[in-house]
Amino acid sequence: MFLWEEHREVIKILDRKGFVRIAVEQGVPLVPVYHFGNSRLFSWVAPRSWEVLARRTRAALGYPKGRWGTLVPRSEPLFMAVGAPIPVPKLAPSDPYYQDAVDKAHSELVKALVDLYTKYKGHYGWDNRELVVT
Repeated sequence: MFLWEEHREVIKILDRKGFVRIAVEQGVPLVPVYHFGNSRLFSWVAPRSWEVLARRTRAALGYPKGRWGTLVPRSEPLFMAVGAPIPVPKLAPSDPYYQDAVDKAHSELVKALVDLYTKYKGHYGWDNRELVVT
């Protein structure tokens, strides 16, 4: 999940492991993908005072603003970087090694995303744009 900030890239993934659990249960590899420019298509309009309520309700409050202040995305070039698949074992949730496999695959995925960003940010012209993983 991408969070919108004007001068840096923010990915909220450290507490998101549901998709990794599914991958481990099915034994399918995780493929790290980073879309450069995705965060520039829309800006997010919401007062900071709404943040507490948004966290309590676990809902996004506010609205995206694109071209001309509408829901039409801005004209922004996009660049997709795809990493090598990360193999994961097929384990049932009842397996004693299940949670370790989920944690390991998740940490490998986060590292791969950071590596992709670091490797390709210059190709997109974001040499000085910081990546924050939360």
